[in-house]
Amino acid sequence: MHFCLCKMFFSFLYVPVILSNNISYNGEKFPLKYMRSDATPPQAKDLIFFISKLKKTLYLNTNTPNTTDANIAIGTYFATAILQRTLLDHTQKLTNKQKRAIVNLINRGKYYLSHYIYNNKPFGNRDFEFRVSALYQDVDIFSHSINEFSDRRLQKWILSDINMHPYIENLDDISLEKEMYIYILDRLDDYNINIKNSDFCISSIFDTPQAINNNVTQFCRDDYCKYFLFNGPSIGYALNHRLLNIMLRRNCRRCHLQSPKEDDDMIDQLCAFMYREVVYLARRGYFARDIFLEHVALCAIMGYKEFFRMHWFYKATSWMNDAGCIQENRNFLFNETKQHIANTNDTKKVAMYTKRLKQILLNECHNHEMTVLSVVLAHAIRYTAEFMPY
Repeated sequence: MHFCLCKMFFSFLYVPVILSNNISYNGEKFPLKYMRSDATPPQAKDLIFFISKLKKTLYLNTNTPNTTDANIAIGTYFATAILQRTLLDHTQKLTNKQKRAIVNLINRGKYYLSHYIYNNKPFGNRDFEFRVSALYQDVDIFSHSINEFSDRRLQKWILSDINMHPYIENLDDISLEKEMYIYILDRLDDYNINIKNSDFCISSIFDTPQAINNNVTQFCRDDYCKYFLFNGPSIGYALNHRLLNIMLRRNCRRCHLQSPKEDDDMIDQLCAFMYREVVYLARRGYFARDIFLEHVALCAIMGYKEFFRMHWFYKATSWMNDAGCIQENRNFLFNETKQHIANTNDTKKVAMYTKRLKQILLNECHNHEMTVLSVVLAHAIRYTAEFMPY
């Protein structure tokens, strides 16, 4: 099973991506208006709206607790922790009805997580998924580790000459073709960290014991994964894998791989580049919903106010149907399948890709997109509770 917040991709013929270290660009083409955080003040009606939307998608995703899913589990864990932090910080702002609704969502999340942990217990310590499920035993630790809101922490990295990948300037002036970005997303193995070593590294967090004092960080018992997590180049899902690994160590085990400051600086840097991609996707019409939602879901945990935009939250809810289901953008799916087909001469694979596309298009509930949407909606609830007037 695949237990991280990224999608599983079909593999196709390897075409190397040429990565240059001689890029001279310091972010001057990044749109200035996105340097500022959102100035739209949330209202009580926004809070009610986001709670109602989260209830639909969370209940749909967790309606079969006896057959739990790894991706749904991690998304539910994040959403539950964010909601719990919202109650801790803003109980005085909430009406009794709002508090009851949030408590019900928290209880629903914890119920699903308890089943996920229980279902993985028989597999023991040698099983990757068991080791990951053990991280979800205490939502309180993660809730207290969620960052306070902060502003302009990303700007110095966006305007730096750090070369995370060779497409930075093309993202900022939106000259990067959609088809090329989709191609890049599918070439995860070209960007240092891949699904296999990411999953191994997430499972290795289990080897670091829980902190005795949550206010004091410890060293992570994990030398092998430092290489993958602190070295580029990275773009798209590779950024998410690196951030997810470092963040889970920081928030679940209160441990650092290099030092607390170096780990925090790397998180800042990763989210700066993820923000650059989110802005690019927003300016290009949100043609890749999953990666957009995933970037927002992960970096918002770190409190960067740039990721909290009412327009983005409402745009995400517009992709839901009345039942609470969400799909990936259809043009994205067509282009992704087109690239798979173009890179193979195997007629059986062509037929498999075509059949897979038809099945996906007929399914209105894409579990992974719904999972990351749940996390984004939990962020919307926390943000609205934080900044709406008393």
